[in-house]
Amino acid sequence: AAGIIDLARVRPDTQFVDPMCGSGTFLIEAAYKAMNIAPGLRRHFSAESWDIIPASVWKQEREKALSEVVKDTSFRAQGFDIDPEAVALTVDNAKKAGVIAHITAEQRGIERFEHRSGTVTVCNPPYGERIKVEDLNAMYEKLGDTFKQKYGKDCDVWLITSDFEAMKHIGLHPSAKIPVQNGSLDCRFLHFELYEGSKKGKNQPDAE
Repeated sequence: AAGIIDLARVRPDTQFVDPMCGSGTFLIEAAYKAMNIAPGLRRHFSAESWDIIPASVWKQEREKALSEVVKDTSFRAQGFDIDPEAVALTVDNAKKAGVIAHITAEQRGIERFEHRSGTVTVCNPPYGERIKVEDLNAMYEKLGDTFKQKYGKDCDVWLITSDFEAMKHIGLHPSAKIPVQNGSLDCRFLHFELYEGSKKGKNQPDAE
């Protein structure tokens, strides 16, 4: 998830959206990136007990990482999910991660999704592996219709999927298709650049 956020170019002033947020993973990783919070900063590791690494080194590096956290960032993230339990889990996870001040979550289906201009959206919709969907093609078509109808100008939309057939039903031309692995699944991380009134996304050729 952290690698996905890197590819989506999240910055300290990014306004971030995940319309299918699940447990809030992308929202939290985006907040970590925007605030320059080091990976594992809130964790402890077995290597801390190794004699070969002095405790002072760990202490020094933690203090350095803490000093580099950007606390006054304007970053904000909004998460939406149709499942109220997922929304509650997102809020709980954001609290545990220490970034709840920058994240909100709301129960809302994709058809009720609203969007502001100038935001970055990252989405991990179901692709028939862990979560079963009766008609994936129809779901991806609805997702594409939402992007076309409700997005304002200057929006970046990123979507990861392993269902190469369903992704054709989004109805938008991606400006990039980046090969990525989600565990053992061969996926594509699709980038769409949308503007006000767009029906197809910016007129750019497909790219691998």
